[in-house]
Amino acid sequence: MAIRFLLASALLICTSANVFSQDDVFADTVLLDRKILTMDASERIVTAVAIREGRVLAAGSDRGTMRFVGAQTKTVRLDGKTVIPGIIAAHCHAVGVARNALDQPHVELLTIAEVYGTDWAARFIGLGDWVLGGVPVAIAGDHMMGLDPNHAMNAYNPFLTQQVSVTRRNRDGDVYGDHQRISRLEARRCLTTNPAHLAFEEETKGSLESGKLADLAILDRDNLTCPANEIAEIGVLKTMLNGRFVYHVPE
Repeated sequence: MAIRFLLASALLICTSANVFSQDDVFADTVLLDRKILTMDASERIVTAVAIREGRVLAAGSDRGTMRFVGAQTKTVRLDGKTVIPGIIAAHCHAVGVARNALDQPHVELLTIAEVYGTDWAARFIGLGDWVLGGVPVAIAGDHMMGLDPNHAMNAYNPFLTQQVSVTRRNRDGDVYGDHQRISRLEARRCLTTNPAHLAFEEETKGSLESGKLADLAILDRDNLTCPANEIAEIGVLKTMLNGRFVYHVPE
């Protein structure tokens, strides 16, 4: 009986030690106080995210996340800013453009409608049909990386890509294929979770969930509620890659 009691006591102590060890995990960085679009399966919008060793430790409320704050934790107050998962550039030819630029100057081209006609432009890249049909679509620019992000024919500003997907409006204000519009949230999926899925990287990228890489961007406005014609003007204030801030707007 005494031996059983000692063994049971030892087991209780070990179990308690393990529980304490799990509760004693502290984040390297915690983002607090605003709107964080997790893009997880439930598409939760939370106010805080804890990051440890390059990965998301937890995403939830400010109060719930504060338990991961320790003496060495860096706390970042978002002050009303919006956070999204890292945008995945699904297609670009940055090296090719640089190589071509050595041989000839970049020349602006006509719009799709001017080249192929309005009927063709209305059918061009039928996102609405694809999304409605359940196709996981990734959207991106093409080969103009390094040139003008907004005015090259294949511009690479991802927020311009989102704006066009939502409005189907070109730079002159003309709408082509109104029926092919998609929602802002669907456009956000096309820049985050969908390209991760298509690249077989959905277990580590595309959303802010526990265990996934802490890749994210802090924006200067809410891309789900700002005026549709201002989506392309959204600015990135900070970028985090693998839990480390790698870019910030100079003060």
